[in-house]
Amino acid sequence: MTDQQQKPQGGWMQKLKSGFGIARESLRDFFKRAFPGERAFRGAGIGIGVLGYLVAIVMAVDAFLPAGWVYFLIVLVLFPLAYGLGASLVILVLKLILKLPEFFLTAFALGFLLAMTGFGFFDPPGLFMGGVVAVAGALLGASVYTLARGGWKNLIPLRKGLTVAGLVLGLAATAVAAVWLLHPGRPVDMPDSVTVGSDETTLMASLSGPATRGPYTVATLTYGSGTDKRRPEFAESAEIVTESVDGSAFVSNWTGLRTMIWGFDSSALPLNGRVWYPEGRGPYPLALVVHGNHLAEDYSDPGYAYLCELLASRGTICVSVDQNFINGSAVGDLLGFNGLKDENDLRGWLLLEHLALWEGLNKDPITPFHGMVDLSRVALIGHSRGGEAVAIAAAFNTLSHYPDDATVSFDYGYGIEAVVAIAPVDRQYQPASEPIPLQDVNYLVLQGSHDMDVRSFDGYNAYERVAFRGEAFRFKSSLYIWGANHGQFNSVWGDSDTGTPSIWLYNRGQLIPAEDQMRIAQVSISAFIETTLHGEMGYLPFFQDPRNGANWLPETVYINAYADSRMDYWVTYDEDIDVTTGSVPFIHISTDGFEAWREDRVPTKWGTMHTNSAVLLGWDEVSAETVYRIRLEAHDLGLMPIDQLILSAAQTTRNPGGEDPPEPADFTIQLEDRAGNVAALPLSAVAPLQPGIEAEVMKLAFLSKSATYEPVFQTYMIDLADFVAENPDFNPAELRELRLVFDRTPGGEIWLDNLGIRWNEDRAGPDGGG
Repeated sequence: MTDQQQKPQGGWMQKLKSGFGIARESLRDFFKRAFPGERAFRGAGIGIGVLGYLVAIVMAVDAFLPAGWVYFLIVLVLFPLAYGLGASLVILVLKLILKLPEFFLTAFALGFLLAMTGFGFFDPPGLFMGGVVAVAGALLGASVYTLARGGWKNLIPLRKGLTVAGLVLGLAATAVAAVWLLHPGRPVDMPDSVTVGSDETTLMASLSGPATRGPYTVATLTYGSGTDKRRPEFAESAEIVTESVDGSAFVSNWTGLRTMIWGFDSSALPLNGRVWYPEGRGPYPLALVVHGNHLAEDYSDPGYAYLCELLASRGTICVSVDQNFINGSAVGDLLGFNGLKDENDLRGWLLLEHLALWEGLNKDPITPFHGMVDLSRVALIGHSRGGEAVAIAAAFNTLSHYPDDATVSFDYGYGIEAVVAIAPVDRQYQPASEPIPLQDVNYLVLQGSHDMDVRSFDGYNAYERVAFRGEAFRFKSSLYIWGANHGQFNSVWGDSDTGTPSIWLYNRGQLIPAEDQMRIAQVSISAFIETTLHGEMGYLPFFQDPRNGANWLPETVYINAYADSRMDYWVTYDEDIDVTTGSVPFIHISTDGFEAWREDRVPTKWGTMHTNSAVLLGWDEVSAETVYRIRLEAHDLGLMPIDQLILSAAQTTRNPGGEDPPEPADFTIQLEDRAGNVAALPLSAVAPLQPGIEAEVMKLAFLSKSATYEPVFQTYMIDLADFVAENPDFNPAELRELRLVFDRTPGGEIWLDNLGIRWNEDRAGPDGGG
């Protein structure tokens, strides 16, 4: 470019700079002339002080004067002095700050806010990293700039020393911070596993491992709109072209920017899916897998190939459903300030629309799936928000109208037999302000102890709400996995449960390997599909006690809860506020010797409460006099030795003995019949309780606002025949009292829930409520 070509540009820039300077000086002049004088400020200060002191007097008259004149006068003197001293210190700091150069203050604010934005805004991680960036940047920048501008020769020796020191400290701080952030974190020793174990591995000895590839040859294809502007696999590469659906009734705040990015709005949503299917005529059951909320442009649906390939090889058509277009987008949502609202019901409804699509494919003779699909055997598998979406879909499947707008009709009624929730959220969608109910479906929920996104075991709420009312056998199971995070159930998400750079503050070095976590998902979900859709009941003992499948699973700590339609609960603690009553009318509860005894909602890591309640029991020493007693009034229960006693319990981290972690809790279970015959077994005859598992997910504990522990319930099923073996005179049919005697552990604290009976056969108890 020639000098003549540069002059017009330089002149234009000079005029712009000059105009900006004139405008700035004009504003300064205006505010200088309009600014109040010294007298006005002095009077304003007196006015504020007088009115403020009057307010303090009124407060002191009501709060302190009733305690006596001395306290009243002390408050009226001490309050102004203390507040005045504090205000003076704040003003002094502000004055010192305001004396700093304007450019430095502007740059400091900008850099601090940018760092905070990257690491979590005004949460502790954002404030911490904003400070780190400010200190390291100031030291490094001041030294480098001084040296680069040639000011070294003019510096006095003291300033030269300070400049060198600043450079060294700045480089060191930046390097240390970078290494610390980029390092995944430190490994943490796995807790000793004392959860329920079993020697009855022969129960499933004849079965193949559920993560073993099956006998079917697997083929794959995609279906989609045929016009997707961002996903060629659902556009020109789609083997089956699908029609869009109108989901505008289920979501709000779909912006024009989102339409511009995706090429469609909420009235024309695509039905896109990746299909893995067994070659052959079938018919085969169908499983839909749906992701949760992840960065929309980082497509989540390929992340379940490892699971769908396995299921297809074992005789199940598996579809990974694309719902990325309703996920969060930094661009489409304007950095989260303008995202979709109330979209989880849309996620669930879209799954039902996919089932409707498959109904059509099954009926259409020109499709490759004609006659291949058994829609009476359907499983829905969801991860994160998808984990709630599958529950919503299962609930909507039974309804004739949309709960939030009954002008929208439903006509589904597919054979949804199984629902799997992987690290799900809960209650993000609540029709009529009520949690989603689930009835007469088999339910499995997985949760990791080191989940850095859904940190609390929210899926246990949905687990507790699953009710069995029909005659068919159904069951539900939960599996809590030490060392598992949120994302490693999806091969795309991996160990990054949150965005960059904030994920750098989390200790990912303590996670179990990704291949182990996916292996756990394969084992548990495949066994669940085999049991619920293929009728292979031989896998059921795995869900009652995962140690029955120990040879299939990676080594870590597992805590599981289990329930089925053969269970009747005597006590669930959800019915009232009377600690002496049970869930059926023939129960009376009493205690002796406890330091703590109360019924309450179960707390979570979030600091909120679960929707289910339990009883908290605490004791400080071994004593045969510390007893939790459930008395059954005269009632013909018809129990037999082949039936089972059931209870769920969770040990807390409290330990009166001071050990860390506390000793695994154990207690004696005593059963007494009407003739006074007593049979007793320790809980450890099955296994003692797993001490509360703590999991600090951050590299520095003070950066986290969440608790590191929450109660996780373990279910125990104890054969009544074992009690009869201890005392042949004991008659289960005449059971009169159940006692838990805390005579085996020096001290501790447990939550107790869901006490009752499991019938060995499909027969309901006289007052059952399973």
